[in-house]
Amino acid sequence: EKIKLQHEKGLHIVPISINLSRNDFDACDMVEEIRQRVDRAGLSHDKLTIEITESAVGSDLDFIKTQVERFQALGFKVWMDDFGSGYSSLDVLQNIHFDLIKFDMRFLQKFNRGDESKIILTELIKMAIGLGIDTLSEGVETPEQVNFLKEVGCTKLQGFYFSTPNSVEKIFERYETGTAIGFENPEETEYYSAIGRINLYDMALITREDQESFRNYFDTLPMTVLESTGEQFRMIRCNQSFREFVNLMYWNIPVGKNFDYKSVINRPGLVFMKIVRQCGEDGNRAIIDDVMPNGTNVHAFIKRIAVNPVTGTAAIAIAVLGVTEENNQNSPLTFAHIAQALSSDYFNLFYVNLETENFIQYNTDGASGNIAVERHGQNFFSEAAKDALNFLYKPDQNAFIRAFTKENIVKALDDHGAFTLTYRQFYKGNPVYVNMKAVRVNGDRRYIIIGVNNIDAQMKQQEAMEQVLQERLTYSRISALSGDLICIYTVDPVTDHYMEYTSTENYEELGLAKEGDNFFEQSLINSDHTIYEEDLDRFRSLFSKEKVMEAIKENNIYGIRYRLMINGEPKNVSLKGAMVNEIDGPRLIFGVHNIDARLKRDHEYEKNIAIANAKINIDPLTGVKNKHAFDGVAEQLDEQINERKFIEFAVTVFGMKGLLKINSELSRAQEDDWSRHAAEIICEIFKRSPVFRIDKDEFVTISQGFDYANIDLLVKRLEKINDKNAAENGVVIPFGTAKYDRDLDVASVCKRAVDNLKDNFREMESLWSSSAQLFSKNFRISE
Repeated sequence: EKIKLQHEKGLHIVPISINLSRNDFDACDMVEEIRQRVDRAGLSHDKLTIEITESAVGSDLDFIKTQVERFQALGFKVWMDDFGSGYSSLDVLQNIHFDLIKFDMRFLQKFNRGDESKIILTELIKMAIGLGIDTLSEGVETPEQVNFLKEVGCTKLQGFYFSTPNSVEKIFERYETGTAIGFENPEETEYYSAIGRINLYDMALITREDQESFRNYFDTLPMTVLESTGEQFRMIRCNQSFREFVNLMYWNIPVGKNFDYKSVINRPGLVFMKIVRQCGEDGNRAIIDDVMPNGTNVHAFIKRIAVNPVTGTAAIAIAVLGVTEENNQNSPLTFAHIAQALSSDYFNLFYVNLETENFIQYNTDGASGNIAVERHGQNFFSEAAKDALNFLYKPDQNAFIRAFTKENIVKALDDHGAFTLTYRQFYKGNPVYVNMKAVRVNGDRRYIIIGVNNIDAQMKQQEAMEQVLQERLTYSRISALSGDLICIYTVDPVTDHYMEYTSTENYEELGLAKEGDNFFEQSLINSDHTIYEEDLDRFRSLFSKEKVMEAIKENNIYGIRYRLMINGEPKNVSLKGAMVNEIDGPRLIFGVHNIDARLKRDHEYEKNIAIANAKINIDPLTGVKNKHAFDGVAEQLDEQINERKFIEFAVTVFGMKGLLKINSELSRAQEDDWSRHAAEIICEIFKRSPVFRIDKDEFVTISQGFDYANIDLLVKRLEKINDKNAAENGVVIPFGTAKYDRDLDVASVCKRAVDNLKDNFREMESLWSSSAQLFSKNFRISE
């Protein structure tokens, strides 16, 4: 209800906390109960925070751990309330990862009684940050407590300093009267939390450095957090040491107030603020040497903490690492001036003592000529080997480690005056070619300067030329081995840039570009005059980047057939595409194959097969189907019967072996004429049914559809023709018909048809008086 009111009043929606006791978990499945209620209300789970007291956890650690993990898996934040109230707090944190711990207010109740409470809070907050847990301190009532908790990195503060507890009605009343504190924009929450976690007394923020140079000035590192918009800055937090530093350097930086970047132009501290601004923009950390207004050299660490996603403001942490007088002969700024001069060519510079292997690393931005100390260190060569495993392109790591040794460098310097090495390292997330060059410092053989500069552009240009030559050679060899390959294309799947690597003379006549952009779009444009008109629509519907990538994802290959207009004639071609990994990334490879001759051979083969199949299934004497064809049809019908499919068909059997005149008096030629005549009569009547000659003088039809529906009319027509031919001493064909009626198979239907044929034959015998001797009483038909 409260969130609904906030929404109606146009206020930001922030999470609301609820407290659960151990008894709440005993009453029901509290996790599921809360999930259901929040879902019914239509709220996102991140809008409700669960608070569990330390005492509730201590009573049953394993059970509460499970419930916390269930809440977190559903997207609820879970906080531990009253941390440090007397139970085994540290043991709990080892077993349960809370999103935030709330320090019991008794810590601040003892705030002014000595440093013990401050020390404990500082270390507990540091520990929580190390565990990735946010912190909240209860009972905040004074400005001193607020400043202390901000400086040690407490993420959230709660207490009377901000407001006494208010009812919902009172909160909205304060908004209406303009006296409310305000609800934080949830989109900015992580930004302010990141700032809050910075402990201005914690040395873990920066690389460890030699602190002797500033111990005479401060009791701890001067540290601050400021916000930068690029043109304006505001110091929002700092420790007491930084306040003293600002006063000592005569550097008028106001705390809590905005000041313009323009105000430091042409003044001491310009390089310092320039690097701060750059760090806010690109997020790179920096260690910088600069001269302050009082003429002192300051060595400082700068690191961007976070960027406000709403305003774009960057929060930047600054720690002063060292303060030295300008004329100090041991100052590393001697080399800094050299690095400044070289910064336009190198983005990494190292100043190395070959005897001690101590070193200073300088980074440069190249564009503006700014340089900054990235780190001071020892054991340069062993550190370089470690860095190689983290920052170098993996295929180059082993070669670098073998080559980059103190012995190899000294030998190269003695023999040639310089040591050089080319390899790939990651820069802004991508592997780039760099060239390292090491030379001795004039006048002191102990020191060397090592510069690393970016040669990626020229190396990739050289690689590209070599790759093109190699690919042309490779694809030419592939083309020679595959006689039907007429063209190969490679396509960048990201940019759609393409290159043609090999093609036949006939393909060249199409006049297509050898290289270009928008491969798929250009292919559709080219299709107007390269693809046979009848295949054009199908090609356009099937050839697109989306369909190609989808086919390759599912089947690892894409393929399409069409006819290409070559020398004015349509030729059958096959376009096949696949994804391959090449040196410079994945590539789509397309090959156009000439399959015209093969398809014509296949067509001729299929035609011959069809003719052969026809000969196998056709009776050569009568032209009707033979017994082989009948067996095939019967087998198909048997399958349908076995599958219990609903089918309708009738079998009609025709027999002529009872004609004694055929068997005894006619010649072989006359018998063949008699059979052909019989086949013509059967085909004329059963026009829509296949007719089979299964033996010398035996025929069968299988009727379905129209013939099945009219089978009675068809057999009556045959009876009339038999009557007429009997009177004229012509061909008389005895027959028997049976319909399928839940029989086990076709053979069972045929048997009933044969039985009907025998009955029909006996009836027909009486039709011929003087010619009865023409018929055999021993009529038979093979089953």
